[in-house]
Amino acid sequence: MIWYFLVGLLVILVIFIVFKVVIVNKRRSDVYNKLLALSKEAEVNLISKNKDTFILEKDDKKVLIEVLAIPSNSSVTINSKSTWCLRWGGKRYGRGYPNQRYLNEISDFLKQKSDYSKVIMLYKNTEKILMYLNESEIATVNEASTVYDYKVVTYENLEKTFPLLF
Repeated sequence: MIWYFLVGLLVILVIFIVFKVVIVNKRRSDVYNKLLALSKEAEVNLISKNKDTFILEKDDKKVLIEVLAIPSNSSVTINSKSTWCLRWGGKRYGRGYPNQRYLNEISDFLKQKSDYSKVIMLYKNTEKILMYLNESEIATVNEASTVYDYKVVTYENLEKTFPLLF
């Protein structure tokens, strides 16, 4: 009986790992293909630094893009230069999001000093991007504005905002 349990657990684990790999590879190929098409059209050089980081070069202007995967039914709040909060899930009609966590995986990228213009791409989309102006005021961030020393764009709106990166 224990062997059936172990085999079942192993099958579930293999399915989970394959599913995660397929989703991550799809995200990476989606972003790379879209950036490649847009960069060819705009005559920009595209360099893939690592799995989720891309560099765009045009003349003397360089843009460093970091991809951050988030759920679509979410809200991103920029609390400070290096602290972001993600709220997601639930049905949004007149309610807050039931889940919340800090986006610690992006804080090193936000803190680093660079000669490049920094861009954070939210994959695939988000309902809103907010920023604390002070302790009690919150503003909506649009994709044309620069927040601290970086821009925030979504994958869905990349075609519209691509010319604004330069």
